[in-house]
Amino acid sequence: MEWKGTLINVANARPKAGLAGKVSSELWQLKMFRRTLKKRQKGVTGDRAELPESAAAELPFPGGSFDLVLTIDVHEHIHQLEPFNCGLARITRPGGRVIVSTPNDDPQMLAVRIKQLIGMTPEVYGHRVIGFRLEELESQLRRVGLHKHDQAYYVRFFTEMLELIINFAYVSFLAGRGKAPVKARQIAPQSEDQLRSGGKSYRLYSLVYPFFWLVSKLDHLIPARHGYAVVVAGRKPEASTSSSPGQAGS
Repeated sequence: MEWKGTLINVANARPKAGLAGKVSSELWQLKMFRRTLKKRQKGVTGDRAELPESAAAELPFPGGSFDLVLTIDVHEHIHQLEPFNCGLARITRPGGRVIVSTPNDDPQMLAVRIKQLIGMTPEVYGHRVIGFRLEELESQLRRVGLHKHDQAYYVRFFTEMLELIINFAYVSFLAGRGKAPVKARQIAPQSEDQLRSGGKSYRLYSLVYPFFWLVSKLDHLIPARHGYAVVVAGRKPEASTSSSPGQAGS
């Protein structure tokens, strides 16, 4: 599916290269949690930028710049969410949408309990919290004037466990073996140098990937009532053309 409006992807890792082929007009990709702000030209698909968390509320775009604001796995890293959400609402055009996705923080879910037992705590992931529930994200968006548009759960048990195995293997065994430096709270390789330094380990993963893919299909056997990730879409109200009550009698 191709998106025909202006879109910004606010991410906590490397920007999503696949988005460029799905946006026909203008795409910006904003990478959070860097010490400096950089803008790099990306030709017809727009620019990329990097923004430190300390400036998260000051997204470097004019108000009403985007038809769609997409943020995936960012909120659980942010300490001051209200200013950040206000920034997301500000740069969204009237009638536009903000889509927020985070992990589900329900502590009763089995994979969440397993993570805690093996030491894969929020601190290891660089998270301030495990994540949020649907009603929490809805409330956050509502407080900044975004009306609920849609919501859903995704990622079920087997896919979540496969991701946990990969993250645990990287943090516990692979991160310190390569020559490329790895930062704290990094759960996967984030550069070509880190991938190359993994050598045979990553080539082995490419061999077992078909097995992992088959295991992930077991998720279809699980009822879809809940998931290990949540997504909420909020819509910014259209600009009102009617006069305000204070203006009506003037």
